This record gives sequence, structure tokens and C-alpha cells, in this order.
Amino acid sequence: IPVFASPWVLNREAALASAEFPAEIRSSRNAEARELYSQGRALWQDRSVDGLHRATLLLEQAVAADPSFELAHSALADAYAFDGALWKRAESKAGEAIALDPNLGEPHATIGFVRTFWDWKPAEAEVHFKKAIALSPDYATAHQWFALNLAMREQFGAAFAEMQRALDLEPNSAAINTDMCSLLYFARKFDAAIDQCKRALEIDPNFRTAYENLYEIYTAKAMYPEAIDAYFAASRLNLTAPVD
Repeated sequence: IPVFASPWVLNREAALASAEFPAEIRSSRNAEARELYSQGRALWQDRSVDGLHRATLLLEQAVAADPSFELAHSALADAYAFDGALWKRAESKAGEAIALDPNLGEPHATIGFVRTFWDWKPAEAEVHFKKAIALSPDYATAHQWFALNLAMREQFGAAFAEMQRALDLEPNSAAINTDMCSLLYFARKFDAAIDQCKRALEIDPNFRTAYENLYEIYTAKAMYPEAIDAYFAASRLNLTAPVD
């Protein structure tokens, strides 16, 4: 599973109730499908090994309960995209979501993710991220993943702009705060990076990848006691580690 080829970190998205998926615009009339989708999306956001497995099962059930529920297809594509055994299914599942709703941006972001972190074709992925943002400009995760894609290609100014847009949309996302920490670290803005990772841990004290980032940053600053603490904090969480 790619962790942005370490030390990059791809983390959980913002809460389901956020503006990412406007319920008044896209939903299912099937109450069972809606509930399965809600539970599955929340578990996927947790990104633990067990959480991802259970999320995949729930989202597969949601799609079976309502095959026309485009958001369930899109969420299942994300679950597949973060699974080392199933990621090759992600793009076709995203394509099913697009076929159901050509104006849905989220599955285009998933395709961009797959092209970037699995196929290792970041330049090719750009068109998919731009499509996602054009269709769903308030979808924070598209900006977040596009930012990492841009940073891979050393377009750091654009990367910071995209990540800041993601933060503006979802300021309480541990994932996005941690990925901003990653960008700051690679820009050697270590103090700002530490603050950003600490912000992520205020949001979610069990966010393992924030501790991993802090370990790298403290090591770079020769703050070895702090680095050791961050290392062991990450290790304690490793049994249910995020698989992204």
C-alpha cells in the first residue's frame, strides 16, 4: 500500500456530514443502502486495517442494496483504492459511479489517486484531479490528493495552494492537516510542520501518520528525545495502522 512512497501520508477524509457529499443533491431512496453507506464511509475514514475491511464489506452491501446509488459506488472505489489486494478494482468502480452521475467529481479524484500512487503516473493523473475539482470544487479530498500529486512533481507552489484550499474547506480534517505537515516538512519549514502535525493530533490523538511525520521532523531537527516519543507513539498504534 502506498504511503506516498513514505514519508508522504494519505489519511482519512473529512466527516461524512461535511460538504463533500451534499445529501440534498445525491442520495439513495433506499434507507438500508444509505445506512450501510454512512457506516462504511465512516469506517473507511478511520483507515485502520480492520476498519478498511469492514468498510469494504459494508459499501459492497450498500451497492448491492441500491445499484443506482452513485455515492456508494464512489466510496467503494475509495475503499478498493486503499487496499493492496483490491486496488485494481478501484478505477472500474469509479467508472461505474461516473456512469451513474457524470457530474460527480469524487470518483475522478479516486482515479487520480490510483494513477498517482499505484500506477505511478502522476502527470497522467493531473487531468483526473482537475476534472474532479471542476465538477466538485468544494470536495476537499480532491484538492488534498492533487496537492500531493503536484508535490511529487516538485510543483510546490501549486501544491501548497491546493492543500491550503483543502484546509480552508475542511479545517478540522486530521488527514489534511497531516498532509500539510508533510508539505511543510519537505519545504524544510520544520517548526511550522510540527505545529501542523500537533494540530492534526488535537483533532485525532490516534492519528498514526501524524506521529510518523513528527518522528521525521524531530529527527531532522536533532530533537532526539521528542523523535523517540513520536516513534513509540506511532508504534503503539501500528496494530491498527492505516493502510494508505
